[in-house]
Amino acid sequence: MQHPRKRIFRRATYAWDTDYFFPAGGQKVLISLATHLKDPVVAQMAIAKAVKLCPGHEIQDACILGFEKYIILRVDKSSTRIKVLRTEPLDMFEGGDLPTPGFNAIIALLSNV
Repeated sequence: MQHPRKRIFRRATYAWDTDYFFPAGGQKVLISLATHLKDPVVAQMAIAKAVKLCPGHEIQDACILGFEKYIILRVDKSSTRIKVLRTEPLDMFEGGDLPTPGFNAIIALLSNV
């Protein structure tokens, strides 16, 4: 008989790409992996990439995850003009005490609250 922990990971889906859609509630959230989000130029490039990956003619939530920072986006492509609402780069573990405002924001996004 297999150890219970091994059974858990047998069904896990691992990210092989830097961009994928994560099921959250009844929707999917675009997750894009990036590094160096502290650098404004790198952050802008990561945002532009996420906007391009969002499907057309709908509103899509997205999260750009870095090692220390992350950015939450809402991309609206439902009209001819693309609208992007975004956070500044947030700290997941600022100060080391949970829950932080950034931590609460990502939990709310991924749980579709």
